[in-house]
Amino acid sequence: MSEHRITLTGLYWGNTIQNVVHVLNADGTLDAAAIFTEFTNNWINVVRAQQMTTFTWTSITEQRVDVTGIPPNSTSLSLAGQVAGSEGIQSVLAVIFSFRTGFAGRRGRGRIYIAGNRTDAVTGNVLNSGNLAAWVGVANTIKARFKSGGTGPLVLLVREHNATGSIGHPVTDIVVRNRWGVQRRRNTGVGI
Repeated sequence: MSEHRITLTGLYWGNTIQNVVHVLNADGTLDAAAIFTEFTNNWINVVRAQQMTTFTWTSITEQRVDVTGIPPNSTSLSLAGQVAGSEGIQSVLAVIFSFRTGFAGRRGRGRIYIAGNRTDAVTGNVLNSGNLAAWVGVANTIKARFKSGGTGPLVLLVREHNATGSIGHPVTDIVVRNRWGVQRRRNTGVGI
């Protein structure tokens, strides 16, 4: 059994975008290459179906977090979003996936911000019903694979900030918020 930090990196309008998630490799048999394949096939390829072609996934980095001293592993990608047409919304605006666990309180919840969305996806700062339904479908596909009791070999975790050792809480649900999230760090020239 091992816990890993996975950093999914993309490029959108010249801005580096990163999502960091944690997973439990329950039987401990998946190596870095197998983890990269799992995330490419069952996470990135699912998410990019709703992202603009101006968003490109560029790398995946994996590092064990339950033990110290193990260096990270990375692989390069070049996988663009699959939605053409609309030019895309600002990089600071993102769809929010909220992770829920069986652990009560703030320590039992997490979230990620997914950039690369269409300008016509929002009405009055709320995701329109068609776009929201599409993102709920993405979340449900990821949840079916990565949640506690899912079909995949990895279990998505919520870890406490600055945690050491093995203390992740298994994700039981992914909720898509119907309002945009704002990531000010994603402004041009500000950072990731």
